[in-house]
Amino acid sequence: MCERIRRRTWRDCRDEPASALHAPGWRAEEHPEFPRAPFDMCFTPEALLETLGTVGALPPESGAKGFGPMDRLGFDRIEFDVRGSADGGVGVYRPNVDWGNERCRYHLSVPKAVKRVWTGDIHSHPGSEGVPSGGVGPAMGDLAYVEEVFAMNEAMLYFLIPILTATGTDEVVIHPWVCHRESGLMIATVRVVEREQFPVREFNPVWLASQRKTVIALGDVVENGSQREEAAASHDWEHKGVRAGLETREMEDETVDQMHRRRYRLRLDGIVSPEFSGKSASVVGVGAGSCAVEKLARFSLRQIRLCDFDRVEIENLSRTCFTYPDACARRLKVDAMRDRLSWVNPFVDVVTYPTNITSLSDDAVASMFEGVDLVVAGTDSFAAQALINKLTYDLSIPTVFVGIHADAAGGRIVWTVPGMTPCYRCVAHDRFEAAKRLGKKALDLPAARGSLVDCQFVDLVALKVCLAILERGRDSIMGRFFDHMGLRNEIVVRCDPTYEWGNRLWDAILGDLPTTPKDFAREIRDAGLFAMDTLWMRGTRFPDCPVCGRRKTGQVGSEGKGQVDRRGH
Repeated sequence: MCERIRRRTWRDCRDEPASALHAPGWRAEEHPEFPRAPFDMCFTPEALLETLGTVGALPPESGAKGFGPMDRLGFDRIEFDVRGSADGGVGVYRPNVDWGNERCRYHLSVPKAVKRVWTGDIHSHPGSEGVPSGGVGPAMGDLAYVEEVFAMNEAMLYFLIPILTATGTDEVVIHPWVCHRESGLMIATVRVVEREQFPVREFNPVWLASQRKTVIALGDVVENGSQREEAAASHDWEHKGVRAGLETREMEDETVDQMHRRRYRLRLDGIVSPEFSGKSASVVGVGAGSCAVEKLARFSLRQIRLCDFDRVEIENLSRTCFTYPDACARRLKVDAMRDRLSWVNPFVDVVTYPTNITSLSDDAVASMFEGVDLVVAGTDSFAAQALINKLTYDLSIPTVFVGIHADAAGGRIVWTVPGMTPCYRCVAHDRFEAAKRLGKKALDLPAARGSLVDCQFVDLVALKVCLAILERGRDSIMGRFFDHMGLRNEIVVRCDPTYEWGNRLWDAILGDLPTTPKDFAREIRDAGLFAMDTLWMRGTRFPDCPVCGRRKTGQVGSEGKGQVDRRGH
C-alpha cells in the first residue's frame, strides 16, 4: 500500500475526486520554539480527509486552497490545485493564481447560507523540513507569498498555511502554521471538529475602521442598488475577500438570495404550484431513500425534517448519495444529509433528529411531526412503521410508506390520507397478522443487497406520490396526478422479472382474461410485460381496524387529531 501511494502523482488527482484517494494517517508537529496561535487550527473531518487524500498522498510540493465559513476561522472545504501542483518546478509549489481567484470568486458569489471565504493554503515540503521558507522573489517562498496575500486582501487578519511533510507515506506530518498580519508566524494545535465549533473569524481592525468611515461617507449611496454596486466595486471588495456581513453589502446579499431562490424554481413552474414552497415534510429513515430525499429538496419545499439514529458506513455508499468522507468519519446520516442538502438547495430549511423514533415519548413524536404536511416512512423497522401509521392517522397527516424487498427486485408503496384512504395497517394487513405470530422484529426489512438503479426506481415512484399528495387540490401537473391516482393507495413496483410477488399479482390480474379464441393473458405478458412496471391497487379498509376503522372514507375525523394513542400496534 505504501509503495502504491508513493507512485501517485498530481495527475492522479486530475480526473478523480480527492475522496477517492487513499488517506494516510497523520500527526501534528508542535514547534515549541515558535509563539502559540491564540486559537486552534480547525478542520472538519471531511476537509482533513480531503487534505490527506490529495496533498498528503502525493509527492512533495503539491498544494490546495482552503475555505471556511464567513464568521468562523477554519477549513471546511479543501480544493486541490491541479494546475499549480503540475506547473511548479522541482521542489517548488507555485499556486495557480487564475484558478485560485476564480475559486475565491465562486465561493463569494453563492447564496449567503453557503458562502465561504479564502482561509489559507495547504502545501507540502520535501523531507522533514516543515518551516515556511523565506522570500526568494515576489510571492516566491512561503513568507513572501503570505505578505503578498495580505497586501491583496486587506480584510484578512490571519492566514493559515499548514505545511505537510512525509507525504506519500503512511503517516503524514502536519505543521499547522498561522500568519498574523502584524505579529508574523505562529504555530497552532490541530483540531478536528464540526464547523460550528470553529473559532470566531476576526478581520483586520484597520480595514474594518476604514469601511465604517466609507459607510458614513457614502450616506444615501448605500440605499441605491446600482450606486452601491459601483461603490463596492471601487473598493474591490470581492477581491479583498469579504462580501457578506458588512453594512454596505447587507442589502445586496439579501437581494441575491431572493434572486437565486426565484431562479431555482423557474423550471418547476406548472409542475408544482407556488404554494408548494410553503410545504414541509418529515422523513423517518435516511438510508436507501437518501437519493429521493435529495430530489425532494430540489422541488424547493419550505422544510425537511430528517429522523434517523444510524451512521454512514462504507457498505452504504453503493446505493445511497452519501460520500466516502461521510463513511470514513462515520457521520450521522441525518447530519451528512443535512450538509448535502445545503449544497443541493440552500433555500430549504433542514431540521435533524438523530434518534430512534420508537424510543421517543408521545410528546416528542408529536412535536417532530407538528405542522408538517407529509410524513415519509422509509424505515426498515416494522415497529417504527406501525407507530408512524398510528400517530400520523391520529394527527391527520398524510403518510407514504416505502419498502424495498430482497435484492431490490421489487418494492411496495402504501400511501394514506386520513379520512380518505384506509391506513397502512389495513393495506398491509398480512404483515400485521404475521407480526402477531412471529413478533415485530421478524417483520423488519433486512438491509439486503440491491442495486442503486432498482432502489431508486422504487423511490422515484414513491417520490411522485409524495409530490402528488402535497399538491392535491392544486392546478398543477402533480396536483392533477393526485386526481388520477384515485384511491389506489397500494403500489407494487416490479424491478426484475423474477420478483415473485409482482409476478403473482400480474398472474391474478391476467387470469381473468378469456383464453378463447386465444390466450390474451399470455400474449399480453409475452408482448409487453417484462419488468420496471407498477401495479396500483385500491386498499381495503377493515371495519375493526384499531387505527382507521372508526373513520369514514372521505371524512377526516377530529376526535383523534392532536392526540397520540399507541394502543393497537
